[in-house]
Amino acid sequence: LFRSVAGVRRDSSSIIMAAGSLSEGCLAAMMQGKDVAKPVLQVTNIRPISSASGPQRYRLLMSDGVHTLSSFMLATQLNPLVEDNSLAANCICRVNRFIMNTLKDGRRVIVVVDLEVMKSADDVGGKIGNPVPYNEGQGPQAAAPPAAAVAAAAPPAGKPALANGPAFGASAAPVNRGYAKPFGKVGGGVTPTTPGGSQAKVVPIISLNPYQSKWTIRARVTNKSQIRTWSNSRGEGKLFSIELVDESGEIRATAFNEQVDKFFTLIEINKVYYISKCTLKIANKQYTSVKNDYEMTFNSETSIIPCEDSADVPTVQFDFVSISNLENKNKDSVVDIIGICKTYEDVTKITVKSNSREIGRA
Repeated sequence: LFRSVAGVRRDSSSIIMAAGSLSEGCLAAMMQGKDVAKPVLQVTNIRPISSASGPQRYRLLMSDGVHTLSSFMLATQLNPLVEDNSLAANCICRVNRFIMNTLKDGRRVIVVVDLEVMKSADDVGGKIGNPVPYNEGQGPQAAAPPAAAVAAAAPPAGKPALANGPAFGASAAPVNRGYAKPFGKVGGGVTPTTPGGSQAKVVPIISLNPYQSKWTIRARVTNKSQIRTWSNSRGEGKLFSIELVDESGEIRATAFNEQVDKFFTLIEINKVYYISKCTLKIANKQYTSVKNDYEMTFNSETSIIPCEDSADVPTVQFDFVSISNLENKNKDSVVDIIGICKTYEDVTKITVKSNSREIGRA
């Protein structure tokens, strides 16, 4: 009995000590639009959100020891943390990157893009402190957005993402960035002046989803295909694709027929552009290795404008995987590896059985 009671006392002590490690008061600061860098929070609940299409999404109830807030959404590239139970109720985590999105009705959603579990749920042992639900203003805490509106994508992912933009059916509302370096050089949503004097609200790639209407991304072209043609029973046509990257992640875009004529000569590899009014849809992973759950299609309303101030836009996104973890990856997964080549062999020729074509193999 004595040992049991002593054990309870040790657990209670550890919880009290853990309370001091949380970023107390940060949830209120985040919801008030203040800059908050890498807050340390406790996950108090995780709930899956049903969706008719797209990847599984998770809603998080987070605590800073003072308040709780249920407006957190996990970027899809972080889903494995939930699936392997690393991210679980009562664990303590540091949110390294997040995006604050404001919906049309004024509700706010925080998309967690990068997160590190600092202390497991078993080690913490229970809820820290006595936090109360955060109420924005004097009214009750805003309800979570409907599942149909919750479809922002990473990372990467992705994304990636690197982060970014009004998501979940939002209009071009302010975006509060949870980055050590603000997105687009300026804290919050950036409003650059595009050629012609128009104003465009720039959002991060990772926050794009089919439920949005007005958005503009500022991204670098990292890859551009040649024009390809097709002819079948339904007709004939042509297309080309590009891959785009910003601080938050990457995305693929494709142009067909008239848009090929309009944009192929305009778009150059390694140049940065303001792009808006594309059609967003679920990405077909059979034809792309880009780490994003969505892809863009150019249409008759698509706008692509060169950006001259582009030094802060990255040229490539990496998500390195250790060699020891390769065996845990799914077949045909696309991964980034960094290492030292110790040996190599000459290229050999093999013949493909299906078409008797000879190809080289290293």
